[in-house]
Amino acid sequence: MTLAEMIARLQAKEKAARARMAAALAASQADGVSDDDKAKHLAEFDAAEKDKDAAVADLSRAKKLDAAERFMAEPDRPGVTSSPFLPANLAPSGFAGIPARQRRAGVLKAFKGPKAEESAYQAGLFVAATFYGHRPSLDAYQSQFGEIQATLSTNSNGGAAYFVPEQIENSVIELSEQFGVFRRYADVVPMNTESAHEPRWTSGLTAYFIAQGSAPTASDPSWDRVSLVAKDLATFGKISRQLNEDALINLGDKWAMAAAVAFAEKEDDCGFNGTGASAYGGITGLLVKLALAANAASLYTATGHTTLGALTLDDFENVIGLLPEYPGIKPAWFCHKSVYHASMGRLKRTAGGVSTAEMTAGSPPEYGGYPVVFAQKMPKASAVTTGVTGILFGDMSMSSKFGDRRGRTFETGLDGNDFSQQLRSMLCTERFDINNHTVVDPRDTSNPGPMVALKLG
Repeated sequence: MTLAEMIARLQAKEKAARARMAAALAASQADGVSDDDKAKHLAEFDAAEKDKDAAVADLSRAKKLDAAERFMAEPDRPGVTSSPFLPANLAPSGFAGIPARQRRAGVLKAFKGPKAEESAYQAGLFVAATFYGHRPSLDAYQSQFGEIQATLSTNSNGGAAYFVPEQIENSVIELSEQFGVFRRYADVVPMNTESAHEPRWTSGLTAYFIAQGSAPTASDPSWDRVSLVAKDLATFGKISRQLNEDALINLGDKWAMAAAVAFAEKEDDCGFNGTGASAYGGITGLLVKLALAANAASLYTATGHTTLGALTLDDFENVIGLLPEYPGIKPAWFCHKSVYHASMGRLKRTAGGVSTAEMTAGSPPEYGGYPVVFAQKMPKASAVTTGVTGILFGDMSMSSKFGDRRGRTFETGLDGNDFSQQLRSMLCTERFDINNHTVVDPRDTSNPGPMVALKLG
């Protein structure tokens, strides 16, 4: 069996195992399923998950072997012994400072604070070592910051994937939260396994008046579970094979920005616009859920107002009034920036409530006493027409859970005609899930929930 045939076979095995997992999970959640049958289906899910994990591990090994063989077969390539994928195992001696030859062009965008340049330089060394195979950068990194950790083995040759070091990952996460609305405002749940289940309160106790000597009527609280299943998200692109050793600060800054924005945009797209299709990792977005007839209680329609310019103060006050006053709720408006300026911003200006000083101060916008969050993956003003929902209001931490299974890993190598075009391919991955679990009151679905919407009518 050739390596290509082995890879195809393992890919088919992984796909079949995932299909078994999906079927077992669906069967366990079917209406009327008994506790015994549900336990059997979940056992089937766990068994299929083990098969899937085994196939994924074998597939990773096969791909690494294939990449290593192609690596050695290419002309004018250095031998494996000079590859950065053989760590020097040097004990970190602490940061020795940025070399004098390093130069920076422009203002750093990804890194802030007093150690911004140091963090950008560390990121640049990491990229140069793992992406470009630059041995001096690997030695410099490991002597000052510690060993670079591979996902399977730190002694793997070409084709290994590498965890982003914690210090750099924290900066990338901060950037993701700056750009990514869902990761910033949803209830983030760390996932220690492939799937997680969080309890949700669906009904409570009821108080009754009782006559003297009579027993009270019994009532029981009810709960269900919000499920999160980790999905693989990847971005694949090309970078130049030319490395400027004296510009590692800017290299690290640009890489961190690209990594943060790519994932944040997709997370938001899934969280707001997901249709449940594979293109969205099976995630159903808030806008899609709120458009369902079953969730009509949380939807306010501005009847007769078919453009954003026609919306009035009454429309927004009706949306505010629709949102329940749950204990601890912290609502905010969510919309595209252009939608805000065509509706809420316009109403504030025409009402004379915003002074020239306030307009030029650049402070975060708010409306009706609540903050406005710009969600650039929500519909633009030009797309918000009759029947379209363009504005959300509520507390996303109560309506949505963001499952964070694994941080980012990065892998690089040569693909297709990369060698002749002086390029390298870059694969970045993370694992997450989003469940918009509550948009109406789970105790009574005829009542609105913690997230409501405004639709043009």
